[in-house]
Amino acid sequence: FWLKASCQGSTPHHSPLLLGLLRLSAMAGEPDAKRARVEDPTVEETMKILKEQDKAAKPAYAINLNNFLDKDSETCSLHALVNHHVSVLQGLAKLGTDALSHRKVNTVRDLANWKFFKIARGLVACELAEESGKRDTAADMNINKALDKEWETKTLAEILDAPVSALQGLTPKDDEHFAKLQVKSIRDLGNWKYARWAEAICDLAEFESIEHHST
Repeated sequence: FWLKASCQGSTPHHSPLLLGLLRLSAMAGEPDAKRARVEDPTVEETMKILKEQDKAAKPAYAINLNNFLDKDSETCSLHALVNHHVSVLQGLAKLGTDALSHRKVNTVRDLANWKFFKIARGLVACELAEESGKRDTAADMNINKALDKEWETKTLAEILDAPVSALQGLTPKDDEHFAKLQVKSIRDLGNWKYARWAEAICDLAEFESIEHHST
């Protein structure tokens, strides 16, 4: 079973609050005389100070991906999210995870880099570049390694309207799985919001500062 990874353990950075809690734990085992020194703050005072320090340790960010994510994952870093199970994507539910796990797509990163989505996404992006009936007879361009034989000579528009099983490696069983998600064509797969969300999260994670630095 896949479990949602803990966001708290997603980076090697330890917050002042965590370090303070570790210190308090260590203090619990110290002799009474040492712990009772007048200059030592109380536990309540220490916790208050540590919370203030932890809050001040990072800027007051406004960005969020709340409409993409399940509630429990809204506070996660992008670096943590890429390794979470795809079920963190809001609304994907069991039908979606079943369709993806059937193809061993388990994490957000897996979905973002899933080759069939990448092919479909590329075809969608290129559709507007195609001029109907204007291919030069000397041209060598093809995407044969992405398509079943019968689709190799079709136009981009025709390929995009084909079922996902027209992609080399997918089967009518995949058509059944994805039809339940309203993904009935290669075009639908290329525009599938969950895959696009996953792709965006992974792309932006490259620019996230774990230590909250600006560079």
